[in-house]
Amino acid sequence: MVLSVRKNNSISYAYAGDMESDAEDQFYEAYAIEFEEAGLAISAASRLLTILLDCEQFRNQINAPYFIDMLREILKSNIPLRSKESVVACLLKLSSFSASITSVYPINVEVTLYETIPRLLEQIKTSFSPEAQETAVVELNRIISEGVVDSTDEAIISEGAIRSLVMLIEEGSERAVDASLAILHNLSKNNENHSALVTAGAVQVLKRIVLANRPHWERALLLLRILQP
Repeated sequence: MVLSVRKNNSISYAYAGDMESDAEDQFYEAYAIEFEEAGLAISAASRLLTILLDCEQFRNQINAPYFIDMLREILKSNIPLRSKESVVACLLKLSSFSASITSVYPINVEVTLYETIPRLLEQIKTSFSPEAQETAVVELNRIISEGVVDSTDEAIISEGAIRSLVMLIEEGSERAVDASLAILHNLSKNNENHSALVTAGAVQVLKRIVLANRPHWERALLLLRILQP
């Protein structure tokens, strides 16, 4: 009898566990669908507003500061990245008619941080085209080197792009290797990023570059010494 009860309890616990797992899956699926649908609606609304801005009468009647603030908040949200393209286009067009507002609160930093950098990181991680990866990593390095935003470390790490950058310094074109090394070196300036670089396999790849005396081996050696003092 005891064995029977235990068996039934085990089945009950397993069943409850399956139900909980199914509920979690459904929740996350619904969460993803919600953001997907919201992104599509926002993208459509942004495109419509962009078209309407061509009408001077419409521009003179709308509350530009309200729409600019709203679009900025949307830009910072978790809607799909592809939906943010329309938001950025609308925001830039709206700001061009509201110079007095955007001169006080420039939007270029927010656009770079919440749309441009995530888009470039996505291209680096997912593109099957070496040329597209090269273009993205070179542009990302330009943004970092020019100091367009204060810090890109968090974005690069949170997007899981370090491993892709490490792969590029081993397999990418000369320009891609140069840009990737520069980005990784910039990340290494913060000691808190060292563990993420090591975990991504940077040390092993850097050693192979140095031992093979490949182009950029001196920069690779410099980065290696930072990670392994």
